[in-house]
Amino acid sequence: MNELTSAYIEWREKTVDRSEAFPPMPIDGHELWWRAAANFSADSGRSYAAMGWTYPVMTYELDAILRSHPEVPEIEAKAHIMREICLNFGWVMFKETVQSGFHLNKEEIDRIGREIIGRS
Repeated sequence: MNELTSAYIEWREKTVDRSEAFPPMPIDGHELWWRAAANFSADSGRSYAAMGWTYPVMTYELDAILRSHPEVPEIEAKAHIMREICLNFGWVMFKETVQSGFHLNKEEIDRIGREIIGRS
């Protein structure tokens, strides 16, 4: 998990346009991190606490937003991060279930993913 987290943060450091106050937190290329993070979060954070985890991606993203956009209220930055996390966790955890339940092929689920989260 530490390696996946470091890779995700490093990738965001290199690729995110910080001129945008609330940049998306995409799944593409990092679905394994999102799945692992969602699994560790599923027990209300007890797994994270047991590992001594401090939510490094959330902390990194909050710091980056506030550093790049000091005019943004902290609560708005936190709300943006929470929306991104909730949407992404839901997508990575239930995409296959919904795909199966609705009898969707790969092209259809990918199209829906692009419409829902702008990426798939």
